[in-house]
Amino acid sequence: MNSLPPIFVIVASLSAECLPIHGDRIRAADLAPIIAEFGAAGERTLAPAPLAGAERRFPAAELHRLARRLGLPTSLAKSWPESVCFAYVSRPLTLEEIDRAIRRSAGPGASFEILEFTLFPMPLGDVVFKDISLRPDRRDGTKLLHGSVQYAPGRRVPVWARVRALEKPKGLVAAQDLRAGVRMEASQVRLADLEFAVGPRLAAPEAITGLMPRHAIAAGTPLTPRMLIRCRDVDPGQTVQVRVRAGAARLSFESRAETGGYTGDQILLKNPVSGQRFKAKVEGQARASLDVLTKDN
Repeated sequence: MNSLPPIFVIVASLSAECLPIHGDRIRAADLAPIIAEFGAAGERTLAPAPLAGAERRFPAAELHRLARRLGLPTSLAKSWPESVCFAYVSRPLTLEEIDRAIRRSAGPGASFEILEFTLFPMPLGDVVFKDISLRPDRRDGTKLLHGSVQYAPGRRVPVWARVRALEKPKGLVAAQDLRAGVRMEASQVRLADLEFAVGPRLAAPEAITGLMPRHAIAAGTPLTPRMLIRCRDVDPGQTVQVRVRAGAARLSFESRAETGGYTGDQILLKNPVSGQRFKAKVEGQARASLDVLTKDN
């Protein structure tokens, strides 16, 4: 592999005598495997945990002070060790976990190869790469991705990986300029090879059914779910087919929507003949229903 980008060094192998840390603090219970008396203090905090790659060592004098502060017996203090240390368990990252982390962000369909990645041992934790684009940032067609390992609440260690996309992903692009807030049609999009991965993407024309752009979109722009929002099933001013149910009787007529809404919403309509306004329930695109109570009800 080529020379590696700078990153703060993590100790490759910690002293075998150190006890492992699993959180952001060292508790009395963590010391109990070495000094049983501390088990009585349970979750009491002894000290903040050190950063990954460092040790926190308690010499004998400090152990005695902590025991007295916690009200623990020290009659057997002469048998206690001269010091006790704590450190996070570390291990080298694997190609498999780097690959999984990249795919979680870039999408399962992303096609790429990992050329190199952080070699320094890392604490146990989740590897995360956020908001990934596989668009090359070097002339050789590779991309340097930055991520982190989360090993305790609020604590992260930076990691990196250099990758090369193997093939262009496919996705929907705008076949023409799209207006904000206007319901999209399948004829306005096309499936194309994308120049780079855009994260979650739309892969079939059917995916835009019932959606409209949040903002104007230029022709040729790759479409992502964040760009689109659900259309209302009824818009203000739209002609709506209204079905009226009154006992066994059924009636259907057209009315003009005064307000808009989604399926299940109550909207206000106006009868074009009588001019009377009434409320009805949206049943679908440009459809609504109204139940009229009768004496039989």
